[in-house]
Amino acid sequence: MDPIVSDKNLSSSFQTTLAVGSAVALIAGAVIHRHKDKLSSFLAENLVNDEMNLDIDWQKLSIPAQAQGCPEARVAADLGLRPLITKGKSTIDDRVFSTFYEGFKVGRDTANRRGDNRCLGFRVDRQSEYQWVTYNETERAATEIGSGLIQVGERHGQKTFIGIYASNSVEWMTTAIACHFHSMIYVPLYDTLGEAAIVHIINQTSLKTIFVDKPENILNLLGLAGQVSTLKRIILTKKLPAEKEAEVRKKAEEKGIEIMTYIQLLEIGRSEPVAHHPPKPDDIFEICYTSGTTGLPKGAMLTHKNIVSLSQSANEFFKPVFNELEILISYLPLAHSYEQTIELYCLCSGFKIGYFLGDVRQLSDDLAHLKPTIMPCVPRLLNRMMKICA
Repeated sequence: MDPIVSDKNLSSSFQTTLAVGSAVALIAGAVIHRHKDKLSSFLAENLVNDEMNLDIDWQKLSIPAQAQGCPEARVAADLGLRPLITKGKSTIDDRVFSTFYEGFKVGRDTANRRGDNRCLGFRVDRQSEYQWVTYNETERAATEIGSGLIQVGERHGQKTFIGIYASNSVEWMTTAIACHFHSMIYVPLYDTLGEAAIVHIINQTSLKTIFVDKPENILNLLGLAGQVSTLKRIILTKKLPAEKEAEVRKKAEEKGIEIMTYIQLLEIGRSEPVAHHPPKPDDIFEICYTSGTTGLPKGAMLTHKNIVSLSQSANEFFKPVFNELEILISYLPLAHSYEQTIELYCLCSGFKIGYFLGDVRQLSDDLAHLKPTIMPCVPRLLNRMMKICA
């Protein structure tokens, strides 16, 4: 395998920068959180509510008085002065966690104790309401997916890489959690990748199994089969139309690649369960490939220590703002570290995550049905909101 950017080579200052960046990135979500009672109607009415111009109540956050600059800079300055956090803390007892594997169990117990253990939410179509999978059900499904992967030929441990080439969904996150349960490393792929980049990533990480949702992405992978010798199987996370599935299976057979459905993998794991293989803090949980650099994408190795540091840093700052009943709307790409950081933090905290139906243009409809209290944002979206509200 070609060299990839190693977490072990990151300086402590850069690791602190990672923590700072993630906490600051969550600020946009906290800003909108303050207006959670009006969030759904805000976008459903074409972003015309002037109150979105208001800022978060920074007095609730523990920011040194001597820190200067804009509110975001004060948060970053305060966090940057602190040592790197390596352990997370439960909000309900004295337990600490040093990996996401442990953190998820803390989040599960937090949700169970409050009597509302809903975890991941989804909608079937525009006419339906959100349906929920509980923390216990998510844990069971992730265990079955992980067991299924091992039964079809993958191995637990740090030498196994699993590809996820799909939009935000319950299946996406459950697959990621399955990898956490068995110390595997997942490799997200995003829709905007060109063919050369996809070939590069698959070959560099020696991917054998890739979870895919869209038929066009499946056909794209099959078209590249001659350039990626390690690819053995594609897992369909969504049900395809009969004609399209027949086309996919025919082409896969020609290429010698196995096509399996997500449900089939669940059933294999359910019938032949495998015990968890918990990760260590310094174990890698993901290789996150860059999207904005020149040339071929660069893979950053992210460890459990990284995600726990980011999660606990965010928790310290937003504890005065968030409570145990938060609901996150998931619509920013999970293939990027920003959205993943937020969602893994939410799962360690026992929050609920609702996934949009996949069309950003109709996000207001998802918001109206979900009624989220947390909405992560990027500057471009906030700028659009400000223009409309002006």
